[in-house]
Amino acid sequence: MGIPKALVPSDNRMTVPDLTFADAPCHRPLIRMIIQHDGEVSNCCEDVHGDFKLGNVYQHSLAELWYGEHHAQVVRDLLAGQREKYELCRNCPLPPTGPAPVGKKINIFPRRKVVSTPLPSGS
Repeated sequence: MGIPKALVPSDNRMTVPDLTFADAPCHRPLIRMIIQHDGEVSNCCEDVHGDFKLGNVYQHSLAELWYGEHHAQVVRDLLAGQREKYELCRNCPLPPTGPAPVGKKINIFPRRKVVSTPLPSGS
């Protein structure tokens, strides 16, 4: 089971093992378009800060963003199980959406814990 960053410790799903699935295909970028409050398009629920830089709906049409070369390349890479190409995908807890590409196997690892750095205090 995947554990998106949006969950909080009180959610029961936080108790399952936190794993990543290297080399696993992901079809999720083909399922939905996530638009943040400021118009930035996110690749998935892990892309809470728009790190994929897919574009902004206030500057481009939805068709330009969805069918644009950048989004198309991300989709091709993830369908081919190339999660390692993208930092967020390398550490993604969501399971594969299909079998491993021919000649590859899906490796499973514990999810790398991200250590947050405290913000400087404004004294």
